[in-house]
Amino acid sequence: MMNQTAHGPLTSAPLRVRPPYDQRDIAGDQWQNETVHQWWDRRRANGLDALLTPLEGIDVSDYERHTLQWLTGREDSTIAVVAALLHRARAARSLPTQPR
Repeated sequence: MMNQTAHGPLTSAPLRVRPPYDQRDIAGDQWQNETVHQWWDRRRANGLDALLTPLEGIDVSDYERHTLQWLTGREDSTIAVVAALLHRARAARSLPTQPR
């Protein structure tokens, strides 16, 4: 994968939840004096922030936030793919309105 600094299509498993996706994020490693529980909480908070950033200014219900929180328990590559898709969807043109 080339050095991706934007939220373009991901062609291989990302190594971190934010760009550049092809570079390992050592800040995500467990720190020397950090318990595994502290590391896990920090990792999940970072993942949730990565998922909520492209949703800034959009109402997110408690149920939706709970679902995003659940997603942060998955692998970083899964979180990164969803976050990148949310960024790209946010930047895309609006879809034409369909009559109901």
